[in-house]
This record gives sequence, C-alpha cells and structure tokens, in this order.
Amino acid sequence: MEPYIPVACSLHSELELAILHRKPVHLQWQTPSASLQQETVMLTDIVTRSGEEYLLFTSEQGDAITLRLDHILKLGNL
Repeated sequence: MEPYIPVACSLHSELELAILHRKPVHLQWQTPSASLQQETVMLTDIVTRSGEEYLLFTSEQGDAITLRLDHILKLGNL
C-alpha cells in the first residue's frame, strides 16, 4: 500500500461537521484496487490507526465501510 498522505484541514473539518450534524453526504473515493466508487453515505466517525486517518461510514446498502482519508476524491453536501 502507498504511504499515507495527510488530507487538507478543510476536508477534515467538512467531514467532522457532517458527522456531528448526522447529514448524509455524496462521497466519491478510490478503492485499494483503484476502482472509482461514489454514493450517498452517512458518515459516522474518523479514527487514527498507525498514523493513518480513516473515515467510518455507512453505505446506501447499509454496509459499514472504513476508508483511508487520502482515498477520498470528492465530498459533496446534499
């Protein structure tokens, strides 16, 4: 896996606000296999593991997903 690249403070703040307000967001990200995913999701938390930050969210299908923050391509409010 490639080295973790910290995300901009502005993105981190947007994620935290969406979690705090429990608002669904439109998220676009790249999977570890390099495929592009996008859907409306409910963000639940941000955690740090081994110096890398991860976003926890629930997919449209109700699946719990953990995503490294530097794999986020686009975040949009609904």
